[in-house]
Amino acid sequence: THLNRSQVTLDVDGDGDNAVAFNAGRKFYLMVGGNIPIKNTLFEIQPSMLLRADRDRVTGQLTARVRYNRFLWAGVAWRHDDAVALLLGAEFSNIFIGYSYDRAVADVSRRGRGSHEVWGGYKVKLDFGPRNRYGHKSIRIM
Repeated sequence: THLNRSQVTLDVDGDGDNAVAFNAGRKFYLMVGGNIPIKNTLFEIQPSMLLRADRDRVTGQLTARVRYNRFLWAGVAWRHDDAVALLLGAEFSNIFIGYSYDRAVADVSRRGRGSHEVWGGYKVKLDFGPRNRYGHKSIRIM
């Protein structure tokens, strides 16, 4: 994100006297993951890793989820020098919902009781093959 390091100006009253300007720093992300089926069961393991880098530091997150029957899933996540999270979720057709509880492990924020997060979404089926039933030609132009 912010590959061109855009300059952002914040002006409180609109006359330019109290304006604050800064350059948005570049950030780079790398994410990998996969689905590993467990033989003769309805379970699969879904490990993933996310690396974030900017000019000053690199941080990472490791996640391990177990999914049952392509419906329910649970897992844990660890963010480097930051937090540990418990994850729960379900998938219904193309709709998914999830819940996570994050508990800080850093000294500065360890005094809190953690945070709760609920999210949801909808998966769009994309088919770019020669027998494209949905007529998609690009992810950006659906």
